[in-house]
Amino acid sequence: MTLILYRFLWILFCLIIIGNSGFFYSRRVHVLNFQLAFLLKLAAALVMTFIYTYFYPDRHVADIFRYFDDSNVLIQMFEHNVNDFFAFITGHDTASLYKYKIAMNNWESPGNVYNNNRVMIILNAAIGFISLGDYYVHLILFTFLSFVGLTAMFKVFNKIYKVYQGIVFISVFTLPSIIFWTSGVLKESLVMFALGIFLYSYMRFYFNSAIWYHLFSFSLGFIILMLLKFYLLIILLPAMMILLLTQRVLFFQKMKGLTWILFSIIFLLGLFMFKYINPRADALHALMNKREAFELLAHTMKAGSYFEVPQFNDIVSLLKAAPVALMEVIVRPNIFKISSPLVFLSALENMYIWILIVSALLFRKRNSVLIGQWNYFGLFVVIATFTLIGLTVPVEGAFVRYKSVVLPILMAILLCNIDYEKLFVRFPRIEKYFKL
Repeated sequence: MTLILYRFLWILFCLIIIGNSGFFYSRRVHVLNFQLAFLLKLAAALVMTFIYTYFYPDRHVADIFRYFDDSNVLIQMFEHNVNDFFAFITGHDTASLYKYKIAMNNWESPGNVYNNNRVMIILNAAIGFISLGDYYVHLILFTFLSFVGLTAMFKVFNKIYKVYQGIVFISVFTLPSIIFWTSGVLKESLVMFALGIFLYSYMRFYFNSAIWYHLFSFSLGFIILMLLKFYLLIILLPAMMILLLTQRVLFFQKMKGLTWILFSIIFLLGLFMFKYINPRADALHALMNKREAFELLAHTMKAGSYFEVPQFNDIVSLLKAAPVALMEVIVRPNIFKISSPLVFLSALENMYIWILIVSALLFRKRNSVLIGQWNYFGLFVVIATFTLIGLTVPVEGAFVRYKSVVLPILMAILLCNIDYEKLFVRFPRIEKYFKL
């Protein structure tokens, strides 16, 4: 009973912050909607916990449990000997600490540019000192961090587009993939937090409205992304530089979309030629290794939604495979192959996205230069991320999870580039559904 009360106190604490912080304020979206959106994410995190508890009971491989379980070993180490604890987490572990290392299933993992399990384990250990060892407190706090990141992204979209905040709010906060896969004790929750504050801080610098703590939040987002999803930084940082150039330099403003086409070509050349400067930074080799590792894992786990990803072994075959990989991520899973309720929701979500794509093409809105450049920026980030996922991930279920962190960007671009006046003239009965 004490633990249940403690959990409700944490939920109440988060709701009070959302209700009283100016960060969650929007002139056109009532604060109650933010609180309901947070509760919806909590409900999704609980559903995920139920699914992994009763349908995938092996906690050693369940992402939502394995970092939490390993963090308990770290806490035990801290309680036994503080010096050993700090020596261990800084990589100076000794033979005497071997018993702790073998008790953890995820501390040692192959080094790569995609993730770092230790960050999640250490963060869970830090939360463990205030959670009373209760998993659900971790779930609440991770979900709240993810919600902060989503809110930050929502504020970026409002600043750039300034139209139809209600429908953008609904799509950003209630899309099934975003609700489900960026909630609970998952890396995606922390990545969403980091990506949101990173983009929000950058936006404040872009408009010369940043103050000292925006430098802190930018740095925090940078560090978390560097540790958990380094490939996102590789995509984001050069794109941010180009976006600044299109704002500051008139020559790049006049070139419009051509700037981003040239940048994409230079980006690809730089990415795959960098190995001649640093042989250890071979992007092609890293992609091939990641694809093979995912294929091996999929076969080992007997993934039901496995399929053959486009194969490549050199730059030419990679360039041929990239468009196919991008399209696979956009269309999978589809409505004709439904294997579970979650897959069904994901298929409906893809249909919704395709409806928005068609609507944005048929009822395209004329935008200012500023909005146009941010559109190119967002599309570059989404297309690069989707393509990378399609080249390396051979499981449909993993598609949905990994692309969830950039889906809010895609949704904002699509929704804010539809000319609703033209749309409502053509379909007058749907106008009432676009008002919150």
